[in-house]
Amino acid sequence: MNGYNQTPYRLGRRPGKQGPRPLPGNQGRVEKLATGKTDVMTRTKDTNRGTGVTTIKTNDGAQRLKITKDIFTVGTWNVQTLWTTGKLELLRNEMKRFRFDVVGISEVRWTGKGETPRGDFIWSGENTTHTKGVGLLLSTKAKKAMIGYNPISSRLISARFNATPFKITVIHVYAPTSASSEAEIEAFYDNIEKELSRTSKKDLIIITGDWNAKVGSDNTNWENTMGKYGYGDRNERGERLLEFAALHNFYICNTRFQQKPNRKWTWISPNGVHKNMIDLILIQKRWKSSVMNCRTFQSADISSDHSLVLCNIKLRLQQRQIKPQQNIFEINQLKNQATKKLYQEKLNANLQRIIETDSIDEHATKIERAIEEALQTTITTTKRAKNPWISEQTLNLADEKRRVKQIKSTSTQNAKLYKDLCNRVRKSARQDKEKWIQDKCDEIEKGLNVGNTRQAYSLIKTLKKKFVPRTTAIKNEDGTMAQSKDNAQSAVRVDKEIGEWFHTSVGTRQGDPLSPLLFITYLERVMDKAIQTDSGISISGTLVNNLRFADDINMIQEDRNMLLKQTERLQTVATQAGLTINTGKTKTLVFGGPNIEQPIKIAGNRTGPVPPGTRSETMEKHYPISGWPQRVINPWDIVNRES
Repeated sequence: MNGYNQTPYRLGRRPGKQGPRPLPGNQGRVEKLATGKTDVMTRTKDTNRGTGVTTIKTNDGAQRLKITKDIFTVGTWNVQTLWTTGKLELLRNEMKRFRFDVVGISEVRWTGKGETPRGDFIWSGENTTHTKGVGLLLSTKAKKAMIGYNPISSRLISARFNATPFKITVIHVYAPTSASSEAEIEAFYDNIEKELSRTSKKDLIIITGDWNAKVGSDNTNWENTMGKYGYGDRNERGERLLEFAALHNFYICNTRFQQKPNRKWTWISPNGVHKNMIDLILIQKRWKSSVMNCRTFQSADISSDHSLVLCNIKLRLQQRQIKPQQNIFEINQLKNQATKKLYQEKLNANLQRIIETDSIDEHATKIERAIEEALQTTITTTKRAKNPWISEQTLNLADEKRRVKQIKSTSTQNAKLYKDLCNRVRKSARQDKEKWIQDKCDEIEKGLNVGNTRQAYSLIKTLKKKFVPRTTAIKNEDGTMAQSKDNAQSAVRVDKEIGEWFHTSVGTRQGDPLSPLLFITYLERVMDKAIQTDSGISISGTLVNNLRFADDINMIQEDRNMLLKQTERLQTVATQAGLTINTGKTKTLVFGGPNIEQPIKIAGNRTGPVPPGTRSETMEKHYPISGWPQRVINPWDIVNRES
């Protein structure tokens, strides 16, 4: 085209290497390609060889570069169900034909929430019933760039990705159908608004999903929310969607570009008469100029009446640093005496070559390296298997089904053939899964019979593996783990009034998990120095002079003078340690006659007696006075003086 040898990458066009097709009329532009997958590059006279860029001609005739690696492709697809056996594998196989980063999936119909072992699909569904459900299918690049995700409900899921120049948040939704009540619709939009309020204002936010709403083609009075290239007529749910988009400054990407009708509609009725555009992609209005194209792909087949929608956005994902996957050592080989002896010789030789250092971490690293080198030279390693369980026969049937889909509307015979192929694909996938499980069970039984329990239980774990949530630390800008005490402030609240905020310079903060452990350890040292072991009451030959539970302490003595002496000593040691006794909560409990002796004073403050008719009288009714302690101080609250 334009006299140059131009071979652009395919974006879902017909088979073959085709360039952009000029639109009718003298419009001064060419059609922008949507998303497909190919490995060819575009070269023009104005580009350096090997840069891998595509040239797009603008209205003013200038050349604008669209760098292929900077394109972030997001999509949406209602697959009707992934609960059918093998449907997820078929979806993965179908998406290999397209270049994508994140595709929102509606009507997953899986229960619970989580992610697949590969980490390329996350979902959020109902707790018990196989209805509704949403998910996100991730490319390898997007999976590595994902910071985290939030499975909110069976109609809403979000994920955040590390990107340049801003982080990306993708929210996928599945709106209630037209048969739902108005209350359900309002609750649905309320949940989206709540999620938007929790999202960082600096993020680029994209909302994908099956909205079950028709926005139509007339954008009068809605020019800032949708383009003039919509499809069909607008309904009430479409009005509600436009109001939501206008309120939160979103733009509907599907309506931005001029396309053929079959690249606009996303749903078709079973009889093929009615077609609507209800699967939509929304982006923040300030980012709409970054949208390169958005269109529907009717060639994508997953046995659904909805079509795949993909949108190109000029961005670049930034991958997280992930350690390369390590091979697994077959340590069962060490059961062989010859292999074991060889390993021991190699290990001893490696350990003798280690030079001692002052750093214990460096020394531990050298020991670890010595063990690993000995293992590498004596036993073999195996890589983790990634082969899918679905067979080549099932994949070939899926390809044939996709070809027949393109001609199913031409005759009744073709429609019947397509329906028959759908059933055959489902049956073949179910048989593949059963065969794979049976083969695994045979391997487990074989391993148990020969005594290879490690391999057997490893296979059992693969069959019964459940979702384990990711646990990653929050890090500072320098890469170190952020601590809860960093930049923490405190304030004193009296009733409803809060005083001035201040920084706590010593000690742990409120809620720090180390606080109770450190306090109990500290208090234990105080009690060891304050309490003498040669006094107290005798219980089965053992002297007992105190009972402790956290910061509550009971001091027990038979004589008032001994109790006073013990209390004064504890007060002195506690003061030296920075602790003080809460005299307001300290009470004196005396067993014996009705005459109560003079209360004990702590730091000049008198301790009040336990109210009559409570524990003292009750215990005297059930137990004889003799043998019981005469005086008890209960309880004590030891508190931090600075608090």
